[in-house]
Amino acid sequence: MSRVQTVSRKATGLSKTDSDEKLGALADAARSAADRASDSLDDVLSFVAASEKRIAAMEAKLQTAQGFIYQKLDDETK
Repeated sequence: MSRVQTVSRKATGLSKTDSDEKLGALADAARSAADRASDSLDDVLSFVAASEKRIAAMEAKLQTAQGFIYQKLDDETK
């Protein structure tokens, strides 16, 4: 530790151990925030995947209905 750091720590009343503990607590808080953010992203991606499946099912129903309508119109014109 440099002399400037030693003087700075003495001036603020922090020992190396206090500083290390606070840095560790900050790292733990950052890790916890990152874990929560990751969980939130997983939830959003899961919702989006389910939504895409619902949309695909609706589009398939629409294509089936359109095919039926076009077939019916084709049959009527014959």
